[in-house]
Amino acid sequence: MNRGRNTRGASTRAARLWALPCRLHGFLLGLGLSLFTAPALAIDYHVSPANGDDGYDGLAQAPAGGSRGPFASLRRLEQLRLQHGDRVLLHCGERHTGPVRLRLDDRGGGALLIGSYGDCRPGREPVLDPRQPLPAPNRDGLLELAQPTPVVQVFVNDEPLPVGRFPAEGPLIVPANTDASDKRRLPTLAALAGKPLAGARLLARTEEWYIEERAVLSDDGQLDKPLEYALRPRTGLVLTGKRWMLKGGRGWVWDASSQQLTVQVAPDARLSAVTGGPLLEVAGKRGSLTVRGLVFDAAGGDAINVRLDGLVTIEDVTIRRAYGNGIAVAGARQALVQRNRIEDVAQDAVFFAEVRDAQVRGNTVAGAGMYVSGGPRPVLAAINAHRTDASVVEDNQVDRSAYHGIRIAADARVRNNQVRHSCLRLSDCAAIYTWRRNADDRRPRSEISGNVIEGVGGDTSVKLGVNDYFVGIYLDEFANDVNVERNVIVDANQGIYLHNAYNNSVVGNTVAVRGKPKIDAADDKQLGAMAERPKNAWADNVERSGNYQLATVDNTGRVGAQRSAASPAARALRVVRSGAAAADAKAARCTEASPMATYAAVSVCD
Repeated sequence: MNRGRNTRGASTRAARLWALPCRLHGFLLGLGLSLFTAPALAIDYHVSPANGDDGYDGLAQAPAGGSRGPFASLRRLEQLRLQHGDRVLLHCGERHTGPVRLRLDDRGGGALLIGSYGDCRPGREPVLDPRQPLPAPNRDGLLELAQPTPVVQVFVNDEPLPVGRFPAEGPLIVPANTDASDKRRLPTLAALAGKPLAGARLLARTEEWYIEERAVLSDDGQLDKPLEYALRPRTGLVLTGKRWMLKGGRGWVWDASSQQLTVQVAPDARLSAVTGGPLLEVAGKRGSLTVRGLVFDAAGGDAINVRLDGLVTIEDVTIRRAYGNGIAVAGARQALVQRNRIEDVAQDAVFFAEVRDAQVRGNTVAGAGMYVSGGPRPVLAAINAHRTDASVVEDNQVDRSAYHGIRIAADARVRNNQVRHSCLRLSDCAAIYTWRRNADDRRPRSEISGNVIEGVGGDTSVKLGVNDYFVGIYLDEFANDVNVERNVIVDANQGIYLHNAYNNSVVGNTVAVRGKPKIDAADDKQLGAMAERPKNAWADNVERSGNYQLATVDNTGRVGAQRSAASPAARALRVVRSGAAAADAKAARCTEASPMATYAAVSVCD
């Protein structure tokens, strides 16, 4: 069926227009207009898998006789020509099988709402879920199935099944003296000798901070496209997709060469699978969108993928177990991402591309880049606002990130976030990170202030340099005009690292880390470009080296462990050396530090 033509929707709009009073008709004609040039009336479309039918018109919340009633499937929505003001409403308390790909009518520059209706108390939000049931395994627990579409996730009951991989744990490290001159194929490795490789998927950690994903086309290791960086000695790789990688244990593989899915589980397992692609995709040259109050589970790519030029609002949604990004927005004039919960995604939790103004507020993000049911994937940051003209990232809780916690460009406001346990899978990394393209990349000033950072450090299995950079706040390559003020950084390798950066202000921060609290360095190769640039300014920072931890103190003096939730302003934040008498400020040597908006006071106790 031709997507872009919806005779039912068009006839509904026409019927409503014909029903307008004759006086309005005459008024329009008196203005030289006709009913056919008036803006189309907005329509509410309803979807209820339990009570709907795709033969209905979608215009009623429940069956109302004749053809009137809700649709049964999300797929039916793809036949609509959605226009300005339309609403797509999913019935609460039900699972809606995805994926769904919607296109706004470019002529109208549509503004679309995707939301819910019915009894939508907490816990009853509509759930979008792309999983499709698989046949039962045989009595040995083996399922072999012809599957032309790539499978990216397999579930046993409701739990993700690990993908078969080689090696079974960690990366295969490329040994010394390996010839890595040809980026178009795998290097010759003894561990892979004689193994069939055609149809496998390569996940190559070619830099300490970078994972590349490629398809293996032949048994001798030819790749579908060249690697950006060579698989040279001390880099690492993981392979998936071949049956021999299961080794008789629980798991699954999808072989691209044979187009076969193989699953090894218990004989009584209930299986389902997910193929690749976004769970909700909305596109159009023009238009705006709001997505509100939905749950997205087990996406085969991005949970929400939006490509529109207007205002994009994503709020009060829950995203979990996505094989791609949680939320991806491209090309928008403004993007508002607020009050969402995003847990366990394979790539970035929030990703922007060429967005003019991005605002990310009050979100809870956990496990960005850590969801590896289909193997580790390329990842940049839990909240990735680097490809924006301006951004505000504030009052978010970010925990357990594979790489950076928050990544920004220029004209950014990063305020009052709690960022914990960053850089768990990649290194040369930070809880908060920024950089510029070159020494002349001058854009409006940025602010990084009032953030609490705790725990930066992780996997160093791929180690190409001398130092392991796990940094609290990292102003890299030509970063300039950034105010770094009143942040607290604890339990990182380095506190604040300015690398080839200039004209930045670092004032009033509290830094207690394992290594150096402060680094301000320029590489020899960049000294020429940096020589005439204004220096960085450092002032009034409290700096400590050693093992420290965070604790909060209420107004009665009681001490508790640092919580993941933002503390009320009535609580004080204490940075405590491990083993110090944290419960009694008099028993420990405490120094007052610069105050923060989210805490009554900040002190460091040695």
